[in-house]
Amino acid sequence: MKGEEYNPDMERFYYFRDNQKHPRITVCLAKYGDVLTRGISICSFSEKQIIKNKGRNIASKRARLAYIRKMNTLPISREEAFDVIDYCGQEESFPAWHKSEYQSVLTEFEKRLLNRKGN
Repeated sequence: MKGEEYNPDMERFYYFRDNQKHPRITVCLAKYGDVLTRGISICSFSEKQIIKNKGRNIASKRARLAYIRKMNTLPISREEAFDVIDYCGQEESFPAWHKSEYQSVLTEFEKRLLNRKGN
């Protein structure tokens, strides 16, 4: 079946939440053999309802896109995206500046997430 070669060996998700505990930013870490990619979905303030699965799907597709293209793409550039990052308290420690990142450098938290038992 077409696309099967793009199924990751492992995917892990985590979230940055707003002050109302909504998952406003979704991060997907995907591992394809020795290659690690990151996909990010940022939910804008104009969205009336935050749907966790929608964020996961978008972040997963962006992690896969990085693997397919073998490069970082989709730079975070809209002012509203930066406002959401700030709103979630991540302006100083956000892990990436592309929504689709190839050969990601992991934060300490991400290293622990990928190395937890059961992986």
